[in-house]
Amino acid sequence: MRAYELDSDAPIVALVGVLRPRLFITRRVVGALTGEELAASVGHELGHWRAMDNLKRLAMRAAPDLFAMTAVARDLERRWAAASEHRADLSACERVKAEDRARTRCALASAIVKVARMTPMPATAEPLCTLVDGGDIASRVRSLLDDDAAVAPPRSRRRWIGAGLAAASLAFGYAPLLRAVHLATEMLVQSLP
Repeated sequence: MRAYELDSDAPIVALVGVLRPRLFITRRVVGALTGEELAASVGHELGHWRAMDNLKRLAMRAAPDLFAMTAVARDLERRWAAASEHRADLSACERVKAEDRARTRCALASAIVKVARMTPMPATAEPLCTLVDGGDIASRVRSLLDDDAAVAPPRSRRRWIGAGLAAASLAFGYAPLLRAVHLATEMLVQSLP
């Protein structure tokens, strides 16, 4: 994955893109973080990449939703973003040696606080995952510093198989749905004067 250092006053550590994501970090952030904090922050962004969070967010934004402007939909999206951030935090810590995990968790918590203090307001560009995007920073820091919650849940093959079956069902069901919509549209157009 390519990484770019940007000249900007905005403190940015962000994974941008879906097919070929790029990591963007501003010089301001690079200068403010220690080497350990920077490595943990990059690990966090790689956690978003491994989880395909930008693709998931793009799919959520692209899917038609009658309730998109409601408080319920905004709350659901906010909760997904917060869960995504927590999972990326855990991913950054589980990818290091067991004896280094506590230090990595502390370094990431410190980086989150430093970047949050530099951030006037969260970025909203999509699809984009940032180090401090996704809401409750205090919850993330508490979770990172809590030794009891420091272990990520094990990955399961069943999840991947279920996701594959769901994707296959969607792929096979999508063409007939498009055909039905096309026929309905044609009938509507033919009935117009």
